[in-house]
Amino acid sequence: MSRKKHVILIVVVLLFCAWATVCADQTINVTLDPPKSDASDLRLKHETRSKATPSTEKQYTAQTAKSTSKSKDSVVGQVGVVSASSAAIARMPSDNGYTLFTCPKDTYLAVTGERSGWYGVLMVDGSTGWVPKSKVTILEYQVKGSASDGAFGARVVQTALKYLGIPYKWGGYSGSGIDCSGFVKAVFATHGISLPRVSRDQAVVGTSVGFSELQAGDRLYFACKGAQVDHTGIYMGNGLFIHSSVSNRGVAVDSLLKAFYVKSLVAARRS
Repeated sequence: MSRKKHVILIVVVLLFCAWATVCADQTINVTLDPPKSDASDLRLKHETRSKATPSTEKQYTAQTAKSTSKSKDSVVGQVGVVSASSAAIARMPSDNGYTLFTCPKDTYLAVTGERSGWYGVLMVDGSTGWVPKSKVTILEYQVKGSASDGAFGARVVQTALKYLGIPYKWGGYSGSGIDCSGFVKAVFATHGISLPRVSRDQAVVGTSVGFSELQAGDRLYFACKGAQVDHTGIYMGNGLFIHSSVSNRGVAVDSLLKAFYVKSLVAARRS
């Protein structure tokens, strides 16, 4: 490794170590209020699948957890993962509820609230589905914000969360499978921003952002296997990002503070 590259690596590592202290609470400041329109044909795996919801069933609202923080924003959700062999998402919080979709193990869910022994999860159409608490493990960070938050970055992250659980597929660009650059391209297309299909081409589009100045909604680019950009994701805030990866078997949330990503991160862009 050249002296220049060695110095750069040390600076990046020190920067992220300092950042880790600030990010200890791992709170994602976004809104889960769904967008009014979605230009992409990609859809969350656990959706209604055009099945008609029986008209006799009531629509239930999740009881969102309240924040203990003094901030004006309240906790509106968390990211969870299916820990059982499978989990059925129902239209209502009941064992007799109409099943919308059955998720396999390790599917990621945007959990927006709870009622009794059930978690309310965000569906692609903005409605709430229900899954038994015993089937889901809540991860160690919260989704925090307000429905009135109209910041572009927050809206980008909110859209990205809809793809949680879609499996990874190299070259994929559909609800049955998607790769990293396809995921980023699809999310930004929803907000009227056209990006190239390949990550190395996306990495030169937009305004360059310093790693210490990252904001939610910024695009991240990595050189994981060599000197060339070969992976991408979307920054969520507080040291977390969302991406489609082989290691996670699909779209999932990861920590940017992991050693692998610290040494692989080469660029960040703002649209």
